[in-house]
Amino acid sequence: MSYCQNCGQEMDPNKPFCTKCGAKKQKETSTVQPEARNAKSSGFFTKGKKALLVTFVIVAIALFGGYKFVESSNKPTKIVSNFAQALKSNDAAEVAVLLNQSHSDLKVDKQSAKQVISYFKENPDILSDVLKQLRSEAIAHEQGQTVIPSKESFLTIEEVEKKKWLIFNQYALSSKLFYIEVTANQDKVTVEIDGQKVGSVKSEKASTFGPYLFGEHTIKATYKDEYAAVEDEQIVSFEDAKEDKQSVELDLTGDQVYVYSDYDDAILFVNDKNTKLKVGDIYEFGPVKTDGSIKLHAEYKGKKSDVVAIEAAEEDIYLEFPYENEEVIAEPEEVEEFDEESDSSDITSVVNNHYMNISNGNYSNAYDLFASSRKGKVAFDGWQKGLKANYNNIVHYADLEEVNGNKAVVSFSMTSYDEQEDGSTLVQEWGGQWYLVKEASGWKLETPEIEKLDSRVE
Repeated sequence: MSYCQNCGQEMDPNKPFCTKCGAKKQKETSTVQPEARNAKSSGFFTKGKKALLVTFVIVAIALFGGYKFVESSNKPTKIVSNFAQALKSNDAAEVAVLLNQSHSDLKVDKQSAKQVISYFKENPDILSDVLKQLRSEAIAHEQGQTVIPSKESFLTIEEVEKKKWLIFNQYALSSKLFYIEVTANQDKVTVEIDGQKVGSVKSEKASTFGPYLFGEHTIKATYKDEYAAVEDEQIVSFEDAKEDKQSVELDLTGDQVYVYSDYDDAILFVNDKNTKLKVGDIYEFGPVKTDGSIKLHAEYKGKKSDVVAIEAAEEDIYLEFPYENEEVIAEPEEVEEFDEESDSSDITSVVNNHYMNISNGNYSNAYDLFASSRKGKVAFDGWQKGLKANYNNIVHYADLEEVNGNKAVVSFSMTSYDEQEDGSTLVQEWGGQWYLVKEASGWKLETPEIEKLDSRVE
């Protein structure tokens, strides 16, 4: 079927012209009515507009949904809720994420987050107070109120960015940061905090490490030398925000012994190695192992003392030289036989007077109560130096056990008090026997058999 291109009348296929307007029939005519073509074209554009409109609506809904989701996720109350849930479910990864959202100088790792969880598990009362405070701050933020955290708060909700993307404010958990100041009484001490090596400290010189989160932290120090290895471990706890730094003093003294010899100028040898130290300049020697593996001896003018193995802490090590061609000590003058009534109190008073003189600082008088044979083994200067910290000695009893001619035995017990460098007092309990000999000038202390029974610090 064809139509007249001039008037649109349907053409008679058997006639060469239009029966309506007389226009000559063309060889090619459109098979579509103009009205139909216009209607079809109009329908095509309507569908395109509809598609664009649908796309726009979908995008708008997605943007609005995303906005509402981000807004809801960033609400202070939601952050507090997420934190409480992460603690309850032991989710260290989520706790770390929440604590890292503030602009802090500390990067919270999973291990640190586990410590936070552990701290709150062990302190549920503190957790309850913290969550109550955080919820109160969160509600205040959402109501547009100004929030000023308490100085005692170590965890708070803070506004970390105003109008993020020019749309809404951003909030985050913020923790106060803490520092640990460490001192030690040895050089080249290695320090670990919470199992991580953080550095080293020098003797009596403080080093500060941090920052750290609230809660408990374990400080471990290690000192090693050729004679022993010593460790000390302490725990510090930041339970509030009143102080942002805590000081820790690490004691790496270890086991010590007290070294004496016939000659103060004798040189000390340890396991046959020359220390280049004079015995008179040492007094306390340590830290050392006490398993017998450390052996001491001294050398003086070509002579060598006895070798003594260290088998106990706090013991007196006397490095005695063999006496060859020494000046012969005169035989004591003949003494009277023992008179129980007159001599018993004289013998026990020697022990009492010896320690009383030490307490009063009358070292010469105390030293004069030693027998001649003991003075030959114990030099006054070294003996006196060993008492520099002692300020009091209390003899609880001194009982005469035995007398045989010019020999006697007294059993006794006493308490000694020594002042330490940190101001504390070392209290030690002693017990044993003194063997005495009667010389021309009276009864004298010859040989001790004394052991330490107990010790404490006050």
